[in-house]
Amino acid sequence: MELHVLGPVEVVDHDRATPISSPRQRALLGLLLVNAGRVVSTERILDELWGDEPPESGRRTVAFHVSQLRKALGDAEERASPPPADGPIET
Repeated sequence: MELHVLGPVEVVDHDRATPISSPRQRALLGLLLVNAGRVVSTERILDELWGDEPPESGRRTVAFHVSQLRKALGDAEERASPPPADGPIET
């Protein structure tokens, strides 16, 4: 799996390119990549992606973006077990 970040952000897996067009998903992907191998809490994701103005349904919103990012990343991520909706995300 390759991540292309110069130009349009996309993930390439088995010659299939998947664009990551949502700004929040791109930010989430970057945050998880920078913290590879470490647990990233939901609170940290909310703080990093929304700062002082997190959405009211913060945990559900994070779970949604994680789910969408996993779908975009394809088979490699689908094999990983999803985190609990209110738990930390391990990279």
